[in-house]
Amino acid sequence: MPRIARNPKNARLNCFAGSGRHREATRNRAELKYKQKVKKIKIPKEKVFKIMDKENLKKAVESAYNAIADKMGEDIVMLDISDVSIISEYFIIASANNSNQLKAITEHVEEKLHERGIRLRHSEGVQTARWILLDFGYIIVHLFCKEEREYYRLERLWGDAKQINPDEFFS
Repeated sequence: MPRIARNPKNARLNCFAGSGRHREATRNRAELKYKQKVKKIKIPKEKVFKIMDKENLKKAVESAYNAIADKMGEDIVMLDISDVSIISEYFIIASANNSNQLKAITEHVEEKLHERGIRLRHSEGVQTARWILLDFGYIIVHLFCKEEREYYRLERLWGDAKQINPDEFFS
């Protein structure tokens, strides 16, 4: 015998109380709503992660390296971390003398890689401008103030990664 609802809004739900039909109907409605939502979702083009071939990746690394050098970045180190980690292919680590120079380097690197069609996926530390991380997917750029770089010593932390000589890499 079905239960009688006190609230008329719940009358339809309560008439199936205790039976499997209500649970099944609710599950079917939920699945239908989910399928409708999935069809409506569109991923913007800038969020799509492009697969790059080795030649374009090399040119992108060169663009980032030259952008740092153009703005007088110091102690530029490139690491091939593809054998050590799955997070990226290359790290570029550089230092600057002050926070204004760090911000200028950051903007220049973003601009140069954007011209190549590589979008910035994520950035950290731009507000504090002591250690700025720019994640471009295959390339991660670390920009430090001198004191921060001496303190964190990422080159030592990623000591298993292969250090790249720019003259050999870009030729």
